[in-house]
Formats: sequence, C-alpha cells, structure tokens
Amino acid sequence: MKKILVIDDDPITLQMLEQQLTGSGFEVILVSNGLHALDEIQHNKFDLLISDILMPKLSGLNLLELLQQNYRIKTPILFISTSSRFDDLLLAFGFSKADIFHKPLNFAELVLRIKDILK
Repeated sequence: MKKILVIDDDPITLQMLEQQLTGSGFEVILVSNGLHALDEIQHNKFDLLISDILMPKLSGLNLLELLQQNYRIKTPILFISTSSRFDDLLLAFGFSKADIFHKPLNFAELVLRIKDILK
C-alpha cells in the first residue's frame, strides 16, 4: 500500500483528502503544517507528499526547499493551491519532483494524477 503524507492547515481539506485517498487504497497520514511534516518525514518513509502552498509556520515551497537541500529527500510532492501563480514559482525554483493541482479539488482527477505519479 502506498503511503501519502498530506499537509494542509485547513482541517476540512485534510478530512476530505483522507476520506478520498483511503477510499482509493492509500495509507494516509495527516499534518496541519510544514513543521509537523518535517517531523513525520524524518521518522517515516512516504511515497508521495501532498501539500498546500500557503500555510503558517512553514510554507509548502519552503518545506520542499528544506527537504531537497538539507534532507536529500527524493519523494515526489504534489502541491494543492487556489492560485495558478505558483506554477511559475515552481519552474523558477527548478523543483523537478514537484507538481501542482488546483483547488477546488476534483477528487477523481486527483486520484488519477496520484496514481500516475506513483507508477
């Protein structure tokens, strides 16, 4: 079973993602900010990270930067965001293992994208 870490400061989004992803056969761990995500990543192996971009304490982009520079984590990350302006940021930062999925979430499409990333 593929293990996914979901990082979002919105409890409703976390709950909806947990229901959809566990219902699709994934093991899901939920955290509410980037600092908690760092702790989970240091203690567990994940096949995919799904992260909001704008969060208090540590943004999704800052989390990815830390993971690549300090932890050498190669786990793919799928950002979820309400804004399309982050596409250019991802290109500018050169994060080859990052992808973006825009809110509002279409869960059927999201699950297909996740399965594509994990194959």
